[in-house]
Amino acid sequence: MDPGPSQRPAAVAGRRHPLRRLRLAALGPSHPPLLAELDRAELLNRLRTRTPSEAASHTALALLDDPHFLGDPAVFLTELAAADGGTAAVSRLLELLAHHTARAANAPVITAAVELWRAALTADLCAGALAGAGTFALATSIDDTVWLELTLACARHTPALRDTDHIAERSAHHPDNPAAAQLTALLVAHPSTDPWRDATVRQHARTLWPRAANTHQTRNSPSPHSNCATP
Repeated sequence: MDPGPSQRPAAVAGRRHPLRRLRLAALGPSHPPLLAELDRAELLNRLRTRTPSEAASHTALALLDDPHFLGDPAVFLTELAAADGGTAAVSRLLELLAHHTARAANAPVITAAVELWRAALTADLCAGALAGAGTFALATSIDDTVWLELTLACARHTPALRDTDHIAERSAHHPDNPAAAQLTALLVAHPSTDPWRDATVRQHARTLWPRAANTHQTRNSPSPHSNCATP
Protein backbone atom coordinates (compact mmCIF):
# COMPACT_ATOMS: atom_id res chain seq x y z
CA MET A 1 0.00 0.00 0.00
CA ASP A 2 1.28 3.44 -0.95
CA PRO A 3 2.22 5.51 2.16
CA GLY A 4 0.53 8.87 2.67
CA PRO A 5 2.31 12.07 1.69
CA SER A 6 3.52 12.62 5.26
CA GLN A 7 5.21 9.20 5.28
CA ARG A 8 6.95 9.48 1.89
CA PRO A 9 10.56 10.70 1.65
CA ALA A 10 10.69 14.48 1.35
CA ALA A 11 12.23 14.40 -2.14
CA VAL A 12 9.32 12.29 -3.42
CA ALA A 13 6.50 14.00 -1.55
CA GLY A 14 7.66 17.41 -2.82
CA ARG A 15 8.55 16.31 -6.33
CA ARG A 16 6.06 18.63 -8.05
CA HIS A 17 6.38 21.59 -5.70
CA PRO A 18 7.90 24.63 -7.49
CA LEU A 19 10.55 25.17 -4.83
CA ARG A 20 11.52 21.50 -4.93
CA ARG A 21 11.77 21.72 -8.72
CA LEU A 22 13.97 24.79 -8.31
CA ARG A 23 16.20 22.88 -5.87
CA LEU A 24 16.50 19.94 -8.21
CA ALA A 25 17.30 22.31 -11.05
CA ALA A 26 20.21 23.78 -9.15
CA LEU A 27 21.75 20.69 -7.62
CA GLY A 28 20.33 17.59 -9.23
CA PRO A 29 19.03 14.57 -7.33
CA SER A 30 22.53 13.41 -6.42
CA HIS A 31 22.93 16.04 -3.67
CA PRO A 32 19.96 15.46 -1.31
CA PRO A 33 21.58 16.96 1.82
CA LEU A 34 21.84 20.34 0.12
CA LEU A 35 18.34 20.50 -1.33
CA ALA A 36 16.71 21.70 1.88
CA GLU A 37 18.99 24.75 2.09
CA LEU A 38 18.68 26.11 -1.43
CA ASP A 39 16.61 29.22 -2.25
CA ARG A 40 16.16 31.40 -5.33
CA ALA A 41 19.13 33.63 -4.49
CA GLU A 42 21.38 30.59 -4.22
CA LEU A 43 20.15 29.28 -7.55
CA LEU A 44 21.00 32.58 -9.22
CA ASN A 45 24.44 32.60 -7.63
CA ARG A 46 25.13 29.04 -8.72
CA LEU A 47 24.03 29.79 -12.27
CA ARG A 48 26.48 32.71 -12.37
CA THR A 49 29.39 30.37 -11.70
CA ARG A 50 30.65 27.57 -13.91
CA THR A 51 30.37 25.03 -11.10
CA PRO A 52 28.42 22.97 -10.55
CA SER A 53 27.61 22.66 -14.24
CA GLU A 54 24.50 20.66 -13.30
CA ALA A 55 22.85 23.85 -12.09
CA ALA A 56 22.51 25.35 -15.56
CA SER A 57 21.65 22.07 -17.25
CA HIS A 58 18.89 21.14 -14.81
CA THR A 59 17.52 24.69 -14.88
CA ALA A 60 17.37 24.59 -18.67
CA LEU A 61 15.48 21.30 -18.58
CA ALA A 62 13.05 22.61 -15.96
CA LEU A 63 12.38 25.75 -18.01
CA LEU A 64 11.70 23.69 -21.12
CA ASP A 65 9.21 21.70 -19.07
CA ASP A 66 7.57 24.92 -17.82
CA PRO A 67 8.93 28.29 -19.03
CA HIS A 68 7.24 30.04 -16.08
CA PHE A 69 8.31 27.79 -13.25
CA LEU A 70 10.64 30.57 -12.05
CA GLY A 71 8.10 33.27 -12.87
CA ASP A 72 8.10 35.51 -15.92
CA PRO A 73 11.11 34.24 -17.91
CA ALA A 74 12.12 37.73 -19.09
CA VAL A 75 12.16 38.94 -15.48
CA PHE A 76 14.13 35.87 -14.38
CA LEU A 77 16.75 36.36 -17.13
CA THR A 78 17.04 40.07 -16.30
CA GLU A 79 17.57 39.16 -12.64
CA LEU A 80 20.14 36.51 -13.55
CA ALA A 81 22.07 39.00 -15.67
CA ALA A 82 22.05 41.73 -13.01
CA ALA A 83 25.18 40.67 -11.09
CA ASP A 84 28.79 39.70 -11.78
CA GLY A 85 28.89 36.69 -14.06
CA GLY A 86 25.27 37.19 -15.08
CA THR A 87 25.88 38.00 -18.75
CA ALA A 88 27.84 34.78 -19.24
CA ALA A 89 25.24 32.87 -17.20
CA VAL A 90 22.39 33.93 -19.48
CA SER A 91 24.44 33.04 -22.55
CA ARG A 92 25.29 29.64 -21.05
CA LEU A 93 21.65 28.97 -20.22
CA LEU A 94 20.51 29.85 -23.74
CA GLU A 95 23.15 27.56 -25.21
CA LEU A 96 21.94 24.69 -23.03
CA LEU A 97 18.32 25.40 -23.95
CA ALA A 98 19.35 25.15 -27.60
CA HIS A 99 21.22 21.87 -27.12
CA HIS A 100 18.33 20.29 -25.20
CA THR A 101 15.87 21.50 -27.84
CA ALA A 102 17.98 20.05 -30.64
CA ARG A 103 18.05 16.68 -28.91
CA ALA A 104 14.38 16.60 -27.93
CA ALA A 105 12.84 17.84 -31.19
CA ASN A 106 9.23 17.51 -30.01
CA ALA A 107 6.46 20.08 -30.23
CA PRO A 108 6.09 21.01 -26.52
CA VAL A 109 9.84 21.53 -26.13
CA ILE A 110 10.06 23.58 -29.32
CA THR A 111 7.16 25.79 -28.21
CA ALA A 112 8.77 26.32 -24.79
CA ALA A 113 12.18 27.02 -26.33
CA VAL A 114 10.79 29.68 -28.68
CA GLU A 115 8.91 31.30 -25.80
CA LEU A 116 12.08 31.42 -23.69
CA TRP A 117 14.10 32.71 -26.63
CA ARG A 118 11.62 35.52 -27.22
CA ALA A 119 11.69 36.29 -23.50
CA ALA A 120 15.46 36.67 -23.66
CA LEU A 121 15.07 39.22 -26.46
CA THR A 122 12.68 41.30 -24.32
CA ALA A 123 14.77 41.03 -21.16
CA ASP A 124 17.08 43.83 -20.04
CA LEU A 125 20.38 42.25 -21.04
CA CYS A 126 23.84 43.61 -21.78
CA ALA A 127 25.64 42.89 -25.05
CA GLY A 128 27.05 39.39 -24.98
CA ALA A 129 24.20 37.82 -23.05
CA LEU A 130 22.54 36.44 -26.19
CA ALA A 131 25.68 34.80 -27.57
CA GLY A 132 24.51 31.32 -26.60
CA ALA A 133 21.34 31.73 -28.68
CA GLY A 134 23.49 31.11 -31.74
CA THR A 135 23.39 27.43 -30.86
CA PHE A 136 19.70 27.35 -31.79
CA ALA A 137 21.04 26.89 -35.33
CA LEU A 138 21.38 23.22 -34.35
CA ALA A 139 17.71 23.00 -33.36
CA THR A 140 16.50 22.36 -36.89
CA SER A 141 13.03 21.41 -35.66
CA ILE A 142 12.37 25.12 -35.02
CA ASP A 143 10.63 26.64 -38.05
CA ASP A 144 13.24 28.26 -40.28
CA THR A 145 11.35 31.55 -40.61
CA VAL A 146 11.05 31.83 -36.84
CA TRP A 147 14.68 30.80 -36.39
CA LEU A 148 15.89 33.44 -38.85
CA GLU A 149 13.77 36.16 -37.23
CA LEU A 150 15.02 35.44 -33.72
CA THR A 151 18.64 34.82 -34.68
CA LEU A 152 18.80 38.07 -36.64
CA ALA A 153 17.39 39.93 -33.61
CA CYS A 154 20.03 38.28 -31.41
CA ALA A 155 22.84 39.15 -33.84
CA ARG A 156 21.78 42.79 -33.80
CA HIS A 157 22.00 42.75 -29.99
CA THR A 158 25.05 40.47 -29.65
CA PRO A 159 26.92 40.12 -32.97
CA ALA A 160 29.40 37.62 -31.48
CA LEU A 161 27.05 34.62 -31.48
CA ARG A 162 28.08 31.05 -30.82
CA ASP A 163 28.18 28.50 -33.65
CA THR A 164 28.41 31.11 -36.40
CA ASP A 165 29.41 28.44 -38.94
CA HIS A 166 26.17 26.55 -38.32
CA ILE A 167 24.19 29.80 -38.48
CA ALA A 168 25.71 30.70 -41.84
CA GLU A 169 25.16 27.20 -43.19
CA ARG A 170 21.49 27.17 -42.21
CA SER A 171 20.98 30.71 -43.52
CA ALA A 172 22.47 29.77 -46.89
CA HIS A 173 19.48 27.51 -47.54
CA HIS A 174 17.11 30.51 -47.54
CA PRO A 175 18.11 33.00 -50.25
CA ASP A 176 14.43 33.88 -50.59
CA ASN A 177 14.30 35.30 -47.05
CA PRO A 178 15.95 38.75 -46.70
CA ALA A 179 16.73 37.98 -43.05
CA ALA A 180 19.20 35.30 -44.16
CA ALA A 181 21.37 37.73 -46.12
CA GLN A 182 21.14 40.36 -43.37
CA LEU A 183 22.12 37.83 -40.72
CA THR A 184 25.07 36.54 -42.73
CA ALA A 185 26.24 40.10 -43.37
CA LEU A 186 26.32 40.71 -39.62
CA LEU A 187 28.35 37.54 -39.09
CA VAL A 188 30.88 38.56 -41.72
CA ALA A 189 31.13 42.09 -40.31
CA HIS A 190 31.79 40.77 -36.79
CA PRO A 191 34.28 37.92 -37.07
CA SER A 192 34.80 35.57 -34.15
CA THR A 193 38.08 34.50 -32.57
CA ASP A 194 37.99 31.25 -34.53
CA PRO A 195 39.56 31.60 -38.02
CA TRP A 196 38.07 28.28 -39.19
CA ARG A 197 34.54 29.32 -38.29
CA ASP A 198 35.06 32.71 -39.91
CA ALA A 199 36.28 31.09 -43.14
CA THR A 200 33.21 28.85 -43.14
CA VAL A 201 30.93 31.86 -42.62
CA ARG A 202 32.52 33.68 -45.57
CA GLN A 203 32.20 30.59 -47.74
CA HIS A 204 28.46 30.35 -47.05
CA ALA A 205 28.11 34.10 -47.57
CA ARG A 206 29.65 33.81 -51.05
CA THR A 207 27.07 31.14 -51.84
CA LEU A 208 24.09 32.93 -50.34
CA TRP A 209 24.47 36.53 -51.44
CA PRO A 210 24.37 36.07 -55.26
CA ARG A 211 21.36 33.75 -54.93
CA ALA A 212 19.64 36.22 -52.61
CA ALA A 213 20.33 39.06 -55.06
CA ASN A 214 18.92 37.03 -57.94
CA THR A 215 15.83 36.19 -55.93
CA HIS A 216 15.33 39.87 -55.08
CA GLN A 217 15.82 40.89 -58.72
CA THR A 218 13.33 38.27 -59.92
CA ARG A 219 10.75 39.40 -57.40
CA ASN A 220 11.11 43.03 -58.45
CA SER A 221 11.10 42.40 -62.20
CA PRO A 222 7.87 43.51 -63.90
CA SER A 223 5.50 40.84 -65.07
CA PRO A 224 5.59 40.19 -68.83
CA HIS A 225 1.97 41.31 -68.94
CA SER A 226 2.43 44.36 -66.75
CA ASN A 227 1.68 47.80 -68.15
CA CYS A 228 3.91 49.43 -65.55
CA ALA A 229 7.27 50.70 -66.68
CA THR A 230 10.37 49.71 -64.77
CA PRO A 231 11.25 52.65 -62.50
